[in-house]
Amino acid sequence: MRRCTVNWSPSEDDVHYTYQFNLNFAKMAGATGLGRVKINPMMRDPDIFKKLVQESSGGGHQMGTTRMSKSEATGVVDSNLKVHGVNNLYCAGSSVFPTYSWVNPTMTIVALSSRLADHLIDVIR
Repeated sequence: MRRCTVNWSPSEDDVHYTYQFNLNFAKMAGATGLGRVKINPMMRDPDIFKKLVQESSGGGHQMGTTRMSKSEATGVVDSNLKVHGVNNLYCAGSSVFPTYSWVNPTMTIVALSSRLADHLIDVIR
């Protein structure tokens, strides 16, 4: 049986945007009186960030591996989650996300799956 190996590492953008998200959240929390947030500056270090993600509980969502795109040159599935150039093969999950954030992907996956179900009903009809 064929097997694939995935070598997943956070990108520079992952480190940058996660830090920016935390910085913006800290500013909002302070401005609204919700509280104070102290951000560990070491979070900007790619090696430490990678370790934090790998050791966190539920923090390592590998998203975007079958990215949604209008073109097969820039993605794997179209807006209906159908694999480009392959009939009757669809992907539903966080792997189709063209971008992602630092939050759990469950609700977006449910919404995409529900939309795919509606599409497949139309295709069958």
